[in-house]
Amino acid sequence: MIITREVDYALRILRALADGERHPMRVLCGQEAIPQKFAYKIILKLRDAGIVSSATGTHGGCSLACDLHSISLYDLFQVLQVDSSFNRCMQDDYDCEWVDAKGSSCVPCRNLAYMQEELTRMMSSHSVYDLLFGDIRPVSIQKSENET
Repeated sequence: MIITREVDYALRILRALADGERHPMRVLCGQEAIPQKFAYKIILKLRDAGIVSSATGTHGGCSLACDLHSISLYDLFQVLQVDSSFNRCMQDDYDCEWVDAKGSSCVPCRNLAYMQEELTRMMSSHSVYDLLFGDIRPVSIQKSENET
């Protein structure tokens, strides 16, 4: 799993819209260094999910339609239809050749599944707001960095 350009651009859009103002697409794209053709596609997905609102015309633009505290990075992946699987064997419809051939479970897949569950838990437990503006690291790590 990687953070795709689409996810990166969506996070930039949400960061810019967090001020609560309506932003013309041209200005938003320039401010966040996002190609307009990508931004329009992303805005449509975010709009359809109720995360942003958009309007066309002279007084058009985009604005935030939800509280960024209420959505997680995992939610954003779902809205953008990004596959967050480590490996294809993590997907529900995958038929494992190893299991078929050997008749036993695959240790790497089992371990990757555990890691996948932990990553999904972590992505679900932090809001987009915290990701963009907070510090999601454990307190112990934050303290040790402040001490140096």
